[in-house]
Amino acid sequence: MSAGSRIRGRARIVSVDEVPGGLQVVVHATIEREGGDKPACIAECVVRALARTGLYGIIDVERVLVRPRGGRR
Repeated sequence: MSAGSRIRGRARIVSVDEVPGGLQVVVHATIEREGGDKPACIAECVVRALARTGLYGIIDVERVLVRPRGGRR
């Protein structure tokens, strides 16, 4: 993709599952370039929101895993 390209992004939630201590959300994302014949990027993002009690009872949220579809980690 070249600098100055017009792009459009879309995302949809594929699943939300309970995991020990929080939730795991899988999001399917697509980025397209104007005039392109195929998507510039297709990704599945896996996000874990883990609740833990911090100082003074404040809840911290932690994001832990982003996995590109078909790519390397």
